Amino acid sequence: MPALLGWKFEFRRAMARLNEVQITGPYLSLPNASMSITLSLAIYWEHEVICVVCVDLEWTGLANIITGSAGPFPGT
Repeated sequence: MPALLGWKFEFRRAMARLNEVQITGPYLSLPNASMSITLSLAIYWEHEVICVVCVDLEWTGLANIITGSAGPFPGT
């Protein structure tokens, strides 16, 4: 899920589980075609305002580019 398409999903996941870091599985990110994961967190801020912070990180671990999963891999 590219970051531009997935931000609504990550926002909703974070809002559903306040104060818990949400982590996506590895996915093919655009525009540089690298594997990434997204971390998101919803927290209460001053005056009971909820803030959602999301960050995309480059994923250098193993991943199945077709399914976006981190395994299992055939033959391993």
